[in-house]
Amino acid sequence: MNSRFDACHSRHNEVSSDAMRKAGLKVLVESEEAGPHLAVSEDGFRIIFLQGHPEYDTISLLKEYKREVMRYVSGDRGDYPPFPSNYLSLQSQAILEEYQLRLTNAMTNGTELPEFPEKHVTPLVHNSWQDTANAFTNRWLGQVYQTTNVDRTKQFEDQLDPNDPLGLYSGK
Repeated sequence: MNSRFDACHSRHNEVSSDAMRKAGLKVLVESEEAGPHLAVSEDGFRIIFLQGHPEYDTISLLKEYKREVMRYVSGDRGDYPPFPSNYLSLQSQAILEEYQLRLTNAMTNGTELPEFPEKHVTPLVHNSWQDTANAFTNRWLGQVYQTTNVDRTKQFEDQLDPNDPLGLYSGK
């Protein structure tokens, strides 16, 4: 994987890198803005913790944003939701800002609410995380395949150290 890549985080997460390290996890990927994204168990393999959402399709964040706007409309949310960070183009933001103005006017005047402009924004959304997510998943599955014993009663191939199945610490 590249040393720099995009990853979806739909909400703020309260699990810090320090808390993960104190729990004996190795934090492999983190950013100042989003915090930890990927951590693993001590053996570097058996347990993987992802705090982001590499499984999100191109419009998952747009759907979440729409849900939050609808929560605002219904009164379940007091403030109008901010745009997802680093996701929408300037053109998409302009469309959604115009929608917000039309929506606010309709709510104030008691007129029919405009339709959320999903069909206008969707073609403008770019998926910048999928290639990295696919590479990560494929490499992890490849490692599972290479280390798993064909005998289903055994976890790893016989020559592998169960405490270091990837040979990260023994130098193998």
